[in-house]
Amino acid sequence: MGNASVLAAEFDFGVKQRYEVRGAIPFIAVRRSGEIVTGMGDATLFARARLFGDSLSTRALYLRVDARLPSASADFLPFSADSIDIGYGLELRARLPFIALRAAALYTLSSDRRIDHALVDDSHFTFAASGEIPIAPGTHAAVSAFYVRYDEGSSRGVALATVRRRLSASMVLSVDGAIEAGTTRSRVFDGGVSVALFYTFPPGSPAAPGARPPAPPQDEYPSGSPSGTP
Repeated sequence: MGNASVLAAEFDFGVKQRYEVRGAIPFIAVRRSGEIVTGMGDATLFARARLFGDSLSTRALYLRVDARLPSASADFLPFSADSIDIGYGLELRARLPFIALRAAALYTLSSDRRIDHALVDDSHFTFAASGEIPIAPGTHAAVSAFYVRYDEGSSRGVALATVRRRLSASMVLSVDGAIEAGTTRSRVFDGGVSVALFYTFPPGSPAAPGARPPAPPQDEYPSGSPSGTP
């Protein structure tokens, strides 16, 4: 794919204490063959319902539904799709004394997409697991693994390492590195590094005149790429 820059906006809606709805749409700049192509990527929606667990989501089981809406040009692969993709499954969160664990199992309904007879996407099962630990005040490190099994028989394995540093109450710097397992023929990419800056707007609740908005807890970080792509 080459190099790409992503500017994304994400909106969170806490419908009720047990429910969460998020939406995101990225603005993408992709460099290919010396040219830079820009435009909007696919919109993504994420919804979670807590089946049981505590209200802080430190130990909880969620029913999860993700959707990807084809709103981008085909020039922005893999930020574009030909049809609506819908994934559903379960997500488990558990916090131990020194590590926060997450695991999810999802099945995604997607159209068969190929480029030069190579599989790009298809309906698939995904298993993902991650662990996050604090390494310094305001700094967390995480390791994640993803296994994807397509209905047509092929599979992918991806590992991701992340370091995130809270620069202020609203701003987080994230450095991510990823590698894909498998043979050269079967890999979508060999490896990659990304640097991202997340800005969170403070909630709109009223505050006393002159009062500073409370800083979020140190372990609250953006939950992942808003573009919806690992």
